Amino acid sequence: MPVATAKVRMSRPGSAATFKLLIAVSLWAGLSLAASAQDPPETEVYLVSVDESGGEQPALGEPRNLTARAGYDNQPHFLPDGRGLLYTSIRDGQADIYLYDLDTGTSSAVTSTPESEFSPTPIEEGRAISVVRVEEGGEQRCGASRCRERPPRACCSPRPAPVGYHAWGDDGGVLLFLLGEPNTIEYRAPGEKPRVLAQNGGRTIQRVPGTSKISYVIKSSPEGRLATFDPKTSTVELMVPPLPGREDFTWDRHGRAWMADGARLYRYCPACGGGWQQVADFASQGIETITRLAFSPSGEQLAFVVLTPADPAT
Repeated sequence: MPVATAKVRMSRPGSAATFKLLIAVSLWAGLSLAASAQDPPETEVYLVSVDESGGEQPALGEPRNLTARAGYDNQPHFLPDGRGLLYTSIRDGQADIYLYDLDTGTSSAVTSTPESEFSPTPIEEGRAISVVRVEEGGEQRCGASRCRERPPRACCSPRPAPVGYHAWGDDGGVLLFLLGEPNTIEYRAPGEKPRVLAQNGGRTIQRVPGTSKISYVIKSSPEGRLATFDPKTSTVELMVPPLPGREDFTWDRHGRAWMADGARLYRYCPACGGGWQQVADFASQGIETITRLAFSPSGEQLAFVVLTPADPAT
């Protein structure tokens, strides 16, 4: 199974852009925002500081718009050193991966290809990223590889499998959100049969920091669940129901899950019991709807995506 790669060299030692980035175009997708009939939403990537030194209730700073332009900027993911933020940007109908350098406050293109790339995910300790790629012609096939393996190891079957989102396991396997009716959450490891974990799963798939677990949302009625799968033990843990109608979440470095509902942020502590507790409300800053979220490795910064309110005149 072919895996396309492209090398991008970045300079300026000491910044988030120091590494030589080998982009492993490791997941093929025949369906995405770029391939759908609908126009992508207007979205912005925001950054807010998080201070937990004052006790149980965190203090969040003033949200700052990192992208501030018309169009789609989405799917933020911090580099492992915390000094850069990868995100997907659609410009002139083309989706590419960009890097926001937190030292300089500037963005630069990481990919620039005829195809569209989505869902940037750092691998190899930040020396490379994997992406979901929409092939010209709409070929729906999933392949996966660690960049430096020669030949690349395929850990997905050649059957049609339109991938939406993904996260890597420590064993070289990958947890996938597969588009379909219904959407499916599936884990695929080298040399093993795919394991279906959930039908009607949510689009967010994230590693739980400091563990081998990968998390996802089960949206099935009557009551969905935030869940984790541990490839090391092959076990599934069902936790708290997600906020009503929500599927995007992230984890802080203390093992607590965060979700948003409108302009409000909530936190859930599995070790503490109970449910979601509100920690912030950004309505007064003009924010209406928060979707995807991502914590920096230090836990001191939180990136989130904001839907831009539609112009009432259009």
